[in-house]
Amino acid sequence: MSIVGSYTGLYYQTGSDTSSVRSIRVGRGLSRPLAIPPNGELVLFRKIPPPPDAPEGTPPIRVPVLSAELEGDSPGYIVVARPLEPKEADTRFSSVVVPLPDDFGAGTCLIANLSSFPNVAASFHDDIYKIAAGTTQLVSIRSGHNMVRTAVRVSDDWKLAGSDTWRLNETLRGYFLILPYMEDPDYPPPLDPPPVLTRIHFQKAPSP
Repeated sequence: MSIVGSYTGLYYQTGSDTSSVRSIRVGRGLSRPLAIPPNGELVLFRKIPPPPDAPEGTPPIRVPVLSAELEGDSPGYIVVARPLEPKEADTRFSSVVVPLPDDFGAGTCLIANLSSFPNVAASFHDDIYKIAAGTTQLVSIRSGHNMVRTAVRVSDDWKLAGSDTWRLNETLRGYFLILPYMEDPDYPPPLDPPPVLTRIHFQKAPSP
């Protein structure tokens, strides 16, 4: 997924031959699940036409735009793409990889603080969780509408960074991502930008 924007015309390769090349859209939501590459490195690329003087039948040139190392033996990963030039069609991305815990099943939500703020708090069901920068916390969720709030400690004060009502579903698993703020090229900039962006997503948990 991308912090901001929506990007098409991207590809990845699942095997050793060109028939395994697949297209993918990277947007604010979760993309469809991808198989973990055998070498543990996820590479997204664009295709550009070969030079005019190239021999007939020359395939398109691959231009890598994102590379992420999927290290360890986690059952899965979230790769968050940070566009380096959000308004450019040929933008490249830096990436942050979040390994998923083994017990990340239905009825749980993975909170990940991917911002640089060391003191961030999130509340679900009136329970408050503090998440340091670069860390994650797996929490239980219950079905029903609930207010989800995020606050960031700036200097000596806590600043509310987000407050939204979400319908939580304990038959699914959730992701609550706390991301560094970026201006979104698809929307006007807010008058008072929040210190962080938050994204919450739910998906069906894989069968045990």
